[in-house]
Amino acid sequence: MSRKSPGKMLRSIIHLRCPVCWEGQMFKTFFKMNDACPHCHYRYDRGKHGYFVGAMYVSYAIMVAVMGALTIAMWVLDVPRDYQLQIYLVSIALIGPFAFPYSRLLWVLLSLFFDETLSR
Repeated sequence: MSRKSPGKMLRSIIHLRCPVCWEGQMFKTFFKMNDACPHCHYRYDRGKHGYFVGAMYVSYAIMVAVMGALTIAMWVLDVPRDYQLQIYLVSIALIGPFAFPYSRLLWVLLSLFFDETLSR
């Protein structure tokens, strides 16, 4: 991974940029991923069928963190129990789809972080 300032890296993650060069778009649309980076040509799936199955665990962790924060917020705000289930269901329906592209990006980042030989 190239060394960039933390601010530049965070902006690149938010904008779903390639985790290798931080320039190319990782996704064609919000749910359709490029096979490789259009800028540096890094192949995201590393040529392995099922590579992104691990991204499901990252997505699960994101949703657990969001639901945990929501639970604490509802406890602090003393939201009546009658409304809590509806709040959870709406939150899952609204936030869940946004976890998909970020979980894939974070999965590739984790792969690169733990094995730098994968970056090229």
